[in-house]
Amino acid sequence: MILVSISILEVMQTELEDILNGCKEQNEKSQDLLYSRYSSLFFAICLRYLKDREDAEDLLHDSFIKIFDKINSFSGEGSFEGWMKRILVNNCLNYLKDKKKVLKIENELWVEREEPVFELAVNESMDIDPAVLMEMIQKLPVGYRTVFNMFVMDGFDHKAIAEKLNISEGTSRSQLLKARRYLKDKLTDYLKDERKKYKY
Repeated sequence: MILVSISILEVMQTELEDILNGCKEQNEKSQDLLYSRYSSLFFAICLRYLKDREDAEDLLHDSFIKIFDKINSFSGEGSFEGWMKRILVNNCLNYLKDKKKVLKIENELWVEREEPVFELAVNESMDIDPAVLMEMIQKLPVGYRTVFNMFVMDGFDHKAIAEKLNISEGTSRSQLLKARRYLKDKLTDYLKDERKKYKY
């Protein structure tokens, strides 16, 4: 079980390399430090893929157990955080597959077209609350949400998405396009409502 009894100051002051070396020796304090340092960030990633907070918490816990089990396989090349994130995201995808919550995505014909950049003409003084954006992402249909998260948020290309989800690259592109359109519409509506609040 992961126990967190570490102060924020102690987490900040401990170098990641020292934490990593301690975790390789299965030192419980080092494991607690690593968990404290990354649990909030990784929980947010779990929530992007899964709507249910309890499922996200379970996946977070399971992912850290896998990280601790596999930590000696980290070669030291590249980003350690990136290595952990790959384990976390793969764990989320495997959960969705096992629960049959995703991948009933039918392969679609893809007509090559320019994909719109995910942008809005937003007044620079108006910030969108990250929690609002997170809620919108969570409300995406599961296929859209999974592909959007993998491509936009976690840096997978369409080939990798197609391989992991057992769909065609065209379907991956189509799901992403639909997700972007959905979010753009929702954000546009949200901003209109926000502007109305400031009109007298």
